[in-house]
Amino acid sequence: MTSHLRRRTAHLGAALLLGGLLAGCGEDPDPGAGPTGESPSPSESSEPTEPTEPTESETASGIGSASGETFDGGQFRVNGPEGWRMKVITPRVVRYSSGQPENNAQLAKRPHGLIYVDVSDVSGEPTLDELAEESVRSDPRRPDTTIDGEPAYHRANADQAFETQEEFGLWRDGQTIQVNLSLIGGTTKQRRTLVQSVLASWQWT
Repeated sequence: MTSHLRRRTAHLGAALLLGGLLAGCGEDPDPGAGPTGESPSPSESSEPTEPTEPTESETASGIGSASGETFDGGQFRVNGPEGWRMKVITPRVVRYSSGQPENNAQLAKRPHGLIYVDVSDVSGEPTLDELAEESVRSDPRRPDTTIDGEPAYHRANADQAFETQEEFGLWRDGQTIQVNLSLIGGTTKQRRTLVQSVLASWQWT
């Protein structure tokens, strides 16, 4: 598959963000550096003016659906968390960024971080096991889940006391689709709600 480099770079960019936040919110470690290695403009790396929790528009499952900016990936649409900034890196790679917290109080109040959605063309029909093994994530494999009804593999870090690293992936109609989330701060429940809200906003087109 051809998206290894993009996925690894996205993961490293997220790790830099998390490292900077853990260091006590000093100088910004370029939180928006995405798969292309671009640096964000000052407005992109600064804190959104009115950050909020994911909107509680109820779905059939009872999970609040994210209502931030919408990315159209061709065969799907997905929303980022409300107040997070969306940057389309390529027509097939999008990044959502919370921006850096201004102080530790903000970090304690709500989650911050990065979310990447990555789409790649592939030949054949890889299984979830094959996709999970091909992932560069070293996080433990979790029970498979679904994204808007489609089976998806799930990887997540074991200890989520202060940070959450998760990846979801699937194959559909000749494409592999991965969702990578690197979150820190807030409570475990807040981070779990944020992850679920993004997945709940997913719609196949």
